[in-house]
Amino acid sequence: IPFPFIIAPTAFHRLANDEHGELATVRAAVACSTIMCVSTMATIHMEAIANEHQRYIKEKFLQSQSQLWYQLYVFQSRQFTQRLIEQAERCGYKALVLTVDSCAAGNRESTIHSNFSLPDGIQAANLIDVDNNEFDKKFRELPRDSSLSWKDLDWIRSITSLPLILKGIMHPDDAITAIKHGIQGIIISNHGGRQLDSSLSTIDALSDIIKTIGHNQQIDIYVDGGVRRGTDILKAIALGAKAVLIGRPVIWGLAVDGEQGVRNILEILKKELNLAMMLCGCQTIADIKKNNLLVMNDNINRSKL
Repeated sequence: IPFPFIIAPTAFHRLANDEHGELATVRAAVACSTIMCVSTMATIHMEAIANEHQRYIKEKFLQSQSQLWYQLYVFQSRQFTQRLIEQAERCGYKALVLTVDSCAAGNRESTIHSNFSLPDGIQAANLIDVDNNEFDKKFRELPRDSSLSWKDLDWIRSITSLPLILKGIMHPDDAITAIKHGIQGIIISNHGGRQLDSSLSTIDALSDIIKTIGHNQQIDIYVDGGVRRGTDILKAIALGAKAVLIGRPVIWGLAVDGEQGVRNILEILKKELNLAMMLCGCQTIADIKKNNLLVMNDNINRSKL
C-alpha cells in the first residue's frame, strides 16, 4: 500500500452510517488504496464486504492496491471459530488478525450508565447462521474463550494458509514468543484504551518492543491507538512500526459523510504525513528514522500518568 496506514477493525459501522455501514468504509479503502481490517462484529456480512471490495476495484479503481484482512475472536466453540476462518479464506481475505487482548469486555462505565443497546435491525452479521439457527442460538450465549493460549494459535495456523497477525501485543516477551511461533505480524494495541485501565500507551510499548527485538525481518510490527495526525504516523514509523491502524477517525468520517467522509479523513492524513516528511527531510517512507525531529530522545522522562 502506498501509505503506511490501515483501517482498524471496528464494530457496528451501521451505527455511524445506517444505510451503508461497512460497505461505505470498504469503498473508501479501495479509493484510497489501503487495507481495511473487517471486524468480526461487522454489521455487514464478510462476504458482502468482499464482494463490494472487488466490485469497486473492477468498476472504478483498477489500480487500487487495497486488500481486506479479517479480525477474528476465538470463541469457545472451535467449530464456529473454524467456520469463520474458512469463510474469510474463501471470500479472499488476505490475512487473519487475531485479537488476543479481549477475552472479556473491559469495565466500560459510560456504556453501562447509558444503558446502551443495539437498535433493532443492527447486529453482528457474521454471527448469524441462516442455515442453522439452533447452533447460533446456542452460540450467542457463549462468550469468547478466556483460556486462549499459544497452543490455540498453533491450531489456527494448522487450519489456514492465511498469514496470522496478533492484535493486542503490549510486552516484549510476547513479541518474542510470537516470533518463535512463526506469527507473521503483531499489532501493538491496548484496544483503544477501553480494556485495561491505566495500561501502557501503545507508542511506549512500541518503543520497548523494538528495543528488545530490533527491526526483526521475521515479523511485521504495526501499532494503533490515538493516531489523529500525520505527525503521529511519522512518529510510529520512526520508532519502528511498519504501519499504523486508524479506528475512531474513520468512524467519525463515516458518521459525517459516509464513504466520502472516510475518504476525506484518509486524504487529510496523507497530506499531513507528506508535509511532516518534507519538513523532516524525508523523501520516502524508508527515510523515516528515529533521529527525525519529532521523536523524543530516550533520555527524556516519560509521563508518570
